[in-house]
Amino acid sequence: MYYTIDGTPAIVGSLPSDTAKHYTEPISITGQVTLHAVAFDREGNADPFTAVYKAAPDTITAPPAVSAITRAAGQASVTLNWAAPEAGVSLYGVQAYAVSTAGAHVATGTLKQTSAKTYTYTGLNPGTTYYFTVKAKNGSGYGEESTEQGPFVPTRLADSVSIGTAKWKAGDLRVTGSGSAVGAFVEIRNATATGPGTSVLGRGQIEPPVAPATVGTYDIRVRGTLAPALNPGKVYVVSEAGPFVVAG
Repeated sequence: MYYTIDGTPAIVGSLPSDTAKHYTEPISITGQVTLHAVAFDREGNADPFTAVYKAAPDTITAPPAVSAITRAAGQASVTLNWAAPEAGVSLYGVQAYAVSTAGAHVATGTLKQTSAKTYTYTGLNPGTTYYFTVKAKNGSGYGEESTEQGPFVPTRLADSVSIGTAKWKAGDLRVTGSGSAVGAFVEIRNATATGPGTSVLGRGQIEPPVAPATVGTYDIRVRGTLAPALNPGKVYVVSEAGPFVVAG
């Protein structure tokens, strides 16, 4: 027996066509095809036929909801762990929901995907109340979401900042140093007898470290009329991330 599934004939004259394939095993199809086939007996008599076939419906069902979830809030983050709902799961999706002032649970951020049965969701706002769901994905797509996990209230990210140099001259104040929380905003504050004051002399941000350094750095420079008219004498650099360690 010979066949084609590309629309060409299986027989030309009394012989198999150039595109015909010898049937030796089941024919794999993914959609609807027109099968042209021809069977030959021992005497060479041909019996051609044509039929339309389509793949059987996908019998794989989407996975059930993920359960057995454990979780822990951290510094500006939440770590979730769970058990696989069944074999064949290739991915998991984690969705965050922030609680609005009206008490509504509003999806925030994109669906985070992972092949592991754990995920640490970072970049959360300290003090905001969050809930999370996890769902599993197999060949049929994502299953339903788990029940919401929460509430979680991440704590502030602990970091430290230090001053490397602090220089002032008329119309120019520059303070440089390092900080452990890359991306955190820092402020130069005036000094009081008990610590940092409320006057902000300049602002900057912790930049990523440049090899071989392993900690972030900042370089805050204020010039012209924005610079303090007088030498502030002593200053503090305060991080928004806090709690923080300051160096005068």
